[in-house]
Amino acid sequence: MTSDVSNTWIMVSILILLAAMFIFIAAFRPLPKNYRAQRQQGDLNIKLYDQSLAELLVLLEANDLTLAQFEEQKNELDYKLSTDLEGLDSTAQFNNGGRSVLYALVLVLPFAAGYLYFDLGATKQLAELQARDATREVLRTSTDPIELAKDLSVLLADKPQNAEGWYMLANVQMQNNELDKAIDSFQRAQLHVAEYSPLNNIIAGTFAQALFFTDGSFTTRVVTAIDNARKINPTNPAALSLLGIQAFESEKYQQAIEHWSQALKNVDKQEAGALQSGIDSARLKLAADPSFKMGPQLKVSIRLAKGLEAGANRNSTDPVVFIYAREPGQRMPLLAKKINLSDIPTQIFLDKTSAINPDTDLEKYPILDIVAHVAFAGVPGNKAGDFLGEELGLNLQKSLQGNAEQIVAIELAIDRIVQ
Repeated sequence: MTSDVSNTWIMVSILILLAAMFIFIAAFRPLPKNYRAQRQQGDLNIKLYDQSLAELLVLLEANDLTLAQFEEQKNELDYKLSTDLEGLDSTAQFNNGGRSVLYALVLVLPFAAGYLYFDLGATKQLAELQARDATREVLRTSTDPIELAKDLSVLLADKPQNAEGWYMLANVQMQNNELDKAIDSFQRAQLHVAEYSPLNNIIAGTFAQALFFTDGSFTTRVVTAIDNARKINPTNPAALSLLGIQAFESEKYQQAIEHWSQALKNVDKQEAGALQSGIDSARLKLAADPSFKMGPQLKVSIRLAKGLEAGANRNSTDPVVFIYAREPGQRMPLLAKKINLSDIPTQIFLDKTSAINPDTDLEKYPILDIVAHVAFAGVPGNKAGDFLGEELGLNLQKSLQGNAEQIVAIELAIDRIVQ
């Protein structure tokens, strides 16, 4: 890394010197031989113009010229001067003061370039890159949590602006049950992390969680940390998870499901399992509450058709599966959920807790299309090679007639490859 930084500075210095050299050459380039003669002729033309204009003003003041006559003759003088100057070589109009500007540029350019590079350039990114590599080297060589905390502390004593290092140290200290030290390290990480860095979002959410674990309740500082995390990213999964816990503890189960369902879209498989368990618990609480109307629920059983299993393993990462319900002919889903392909076969519920718009009422949509889309790129939108399963034209209104539970069971096989 040190070698890379040195090479970068060498290239920057060379480019600055080249730029200065071009200006230097322009500044000291000899003027054309006929420059002086043409410049003198231009000065003479301007002097004659000024004299003629002064004479016209005298005549105007003596009332020997009307204003209209004055304007007419002045226009003639202006036109003649313009014509005379255009006839000269362009070098005749070279301003000798321009050389002073060039001399100043030769001196100022290297300093200006250096200032702009430090202020607007990639020095911060290079420093972050160095800090990251140093931190990960410590993580690679230290395995014991106690020793790892010591090694990271030594590293940070030398380079205290290492935001990633403070974040890693905070996590190790949480693991070692050094909660107060962890909080201090999280705060130092927040102090040094760049606003544009993706790490800023991660630190903010994890810090809120650490405060909650430390305080054991939703204290003022925990609530403030959650708000700060959501200012950075409204969909911060750690902050949403905490909001779900807060809502659940306050018996606001619908809110808890909404927060956890939103957080579920941006977490890994392990965290998704814990969130889904929370959502299921909140569902049970709601089902036991006679005052709450869940409305229609789609219980979707999803499986992968035979012959597609081998293709499902073509990626090193676990592909994402989007399951959604929408009106026929519409692209925007009404309800949506996201799971991993490795979770299949599975069973999920689509209901008002998974609505894109919280005000969605399924009873207003008599016909629905149910779709399962295996997105190997990890984003919505069908792409060639993706897998698809569809249940089109589900008559929800008919299925709900006489259905006291308001639950419609659907068998959905993912059996098609997008061409």
